[in-house]
Amino acid sequence: MIRKSVTFLWVLGLTLVVCANISSTAIASIWESGKIVYASQSFNFSDLDIYFMGPNGDDKTRLTTAFADDYDPTWSPGGRQILFVSERDGVPDIYVMDTDGSNQRQVRDTNAHRTSPTWAPDGQRFAYSWNLQGIWIYDFLDLSAEYVVDGVNPAWSPDGRYIAFIRGGSGAEGWRGASLYMIDLETGSESELVKGDLLFELSDPTWSPQSDYIVFSWSGFFTDGIYYVPRWGGESEMMNQWSGNHLHHPEIAPYGGETLVEVHPDDYSMQHIYKVTRRTNNWQQLTSGSGYNFDPDWWHPTSFPVQPQTSLSTRTWGEVKGK
Repeated sequence: MIRKSVTFLWVLGLTLVVCANISSTAIASIWESGKIVYASQSFNFSDLDIYFMGPNGDDKTRLTTAFADDYDPTWSPGGRQILFVSERDGVPDIYVMDTDGSNQRQVRDTNAHRTSPTWAPDGQRFAYSWNLQGIWIYDFLDLSAEYVVDGVNPAWSPDGRYIAFIRGGSGAEGWRGASLYMIDLETGSESELVKGDLLFELSDPTWSPQSDYIVFSWSGFFTDGIYYVPRWGGESEMMNQWSGNHLHHPEIAPYGGETLVEVHPDDYSMQHIYKVTRRTNNWQQLTSGSGYNFDPDWWHPTSFPVQPQTSLSTRTWGEVKGK
């Protein structure tokens, strides 16, 4: 009996060592195969177009060529499609394309002011902002949309249960004085996580991979930087700051530890996308030239889609909202 136990422990230990070696090799391979999608304007008077690049700024490829602004791209959870906003039909609306730029098409049949798309982790739905007033969820399966909550700039949590958003702001995009909120799609309850102030602009919420923290951009006197706050509430804390620059649109790596950030110099002479490591605060510039680069989002093979959760379907949410 003792000999069997020792043998079992030895085999278990060997298995763990082998798995650890495979995991480290796999993680390195995964990192090298990741892709970043973003919007870029090469010259001051040119249109914004969608591009993608490798994890270190390599292999930049242009995906859209319409004579209109295309921006705010976001990968589907499976990495096979990209949602984006385009003004090619006269009003900002949401389009979808394959990851090589082919099969570009408008998601809805009628034009409307739809922006800020964010995929559900099941890959079958996405949330968006309608007319900078309310947040809706569109379902690809039954081609329907349902109202969720008043607000803009939604961000769907990786576990599928929550949507972070901002509300109460002013200005063209509604950022100044805005507060950060979260809604629980299972219960319908709302929480105010960060209270706004008219002296500050709060925008661009995004989630940690474990859905436990929300990261956002906060601009104002002596506070310009990237912040985070626990999902359950509490004090917000600064994550990244760079003197002489404004930081916007953070995107956390699916495996954590690194963040994509838009970096604007104080004079707004240009705008580039950087990758920053949280522990070492090492900044790596990914875009170059004299243009403007916006809206980064990355996908890695670690970002596997989850199975649809019936309890979090838009139809269930509609029933909760009606009660």
